[in-house]
Amino acid sequence: MLWVNRIVGVALIVFCAALWQISDDYPEMARLFPRVMFVIIVFFSVLMVGRTFLPAAAAGGSGEGGANPAVMVRPILAFVATSLALAASSYIGFFLAMAVLAAVLVPILGIRSLRWYAFATVVLLVAVYAIFVVVLNVPLTLRPPVL
Repeated sequence: MLWVNRIVGVALIVFCAALWQISDDYPEMARLFPRVMFVIIVFFSVLMVGRTFLPAAAAGGSGEGGANPAVMVRPILAFVATSLALAASSYIGFFLAMAVLAAVLVPILGIRSLRWYAFATVVLLVAVYAIFVVVLNVPLTLRPPVL
């Protein structure tokens, strides 16, 4: 649905603009990584929104969902689940929170191939660990603080 792509794209752009301002308080090198990510997210958001205004792309639609507001339920549930998992990661540990998130997203996303989903989840978590802990030297919460 074109309006969904427009709403999500504009929301991401506004969200990144707000986070850009927050990152002003970081030291120069610490703000570089988030700002690069913001630029990438805004770039793809602009593409997503812009594509809805192109006649050829707009005629075909996105190929997702139907023409009623009920199609927003699954994306909103996925967003809420991800937000809660990120918030919980400070208390229960990053990897435990992401494992719970992966399990919760199975019915929300309608995953059919659990084997590939599990493989992709492990690869993603290894990549996140490598980028943040190994490359950027930013610690992830590995276990609950009480343990």
